[in-house]
Amino acid sequence: MNEGVSFNITQTIVCGKTTCASAPGRFCDYVATQNFGTRPVCIAFEGEPIRLYDHDGWLQRCDACLKAEKKTVWHCSPPPEIGWWPASYSRDPYCLRWWNGTVWSQEARPLDTEEHAAEIAKLECLCSEDIKWTERWWLK
Repeated sequence: MNEGVSFNITQTIVCGKTTCASAPGRFCDYVATQNFGTRPVCIAFEGEPIRLYDHDGWLQRCDACLKAEKKTVWHCSPPPEIGWWPASYSRDPYCLRWWNGTVWSQEARPLDTEEHAAEIAKLECLCSEDIKWTERWWLK
């Protein structure tokens, strides 16, 4: 018998601080339109699409998006202990690297096998000083 499984999924949304665009013409993947392209909506959340509004030529993020945003702190200093950490140049929480106490490894991904991740952990990253790390999301 199959039992139900419950888990949280984290999505990365690329947008501006208060707008749906990260740059002119580059919109969040969850912006859609209704009424033959005349009404912009946000489809990032369950239920009915949320109407989006323009302010000074910029499409504004909806209240649900602003409330859902969590402030993730990315650090430049070394992490507090040896081990696997979300660590990247681009603040990608699914780019995992091994910190050996001195330098970062090449990147691994959550779906990599243990064997593959163990091999990656041995490969030193060439630009270790440019990598930022954040808290381990799998421990929260």
